[in-house]
Amino acid sequence: MGELALGIAHEVRNPLGIIKASAQLIQSKGELEPSLARLMGQLIEQVDRIEALLSNFLRFGRPSADYTSPQNLDTPLKWIDPPHPT
Repeated sequence: MGELALGIAHEVRNPLGIIKASAQLIQSKGELEPSLARLMGQLIEQVDRIEALLSNFLRFGRPSADYTSPQNLDTPLKWIDPPHPT
């Protein structure tokens, strides 16, 4: 599941970067009609919002130390199969 999240995040993030850079370039050209300036601002805000969501996917996809550290299984196994009286 984590690998899938990483792949999706990577594939979506690349085109988003192009969209955001294009909107920023249009914004930097200077005197835009107010409606176009507002639209470019909204476009950049929404790209930022999607990028934040993708960052959450990336965090989900990375292995956590909790899952990769050695664990002592003696205690849970004793609970499942208690010693039999002799």
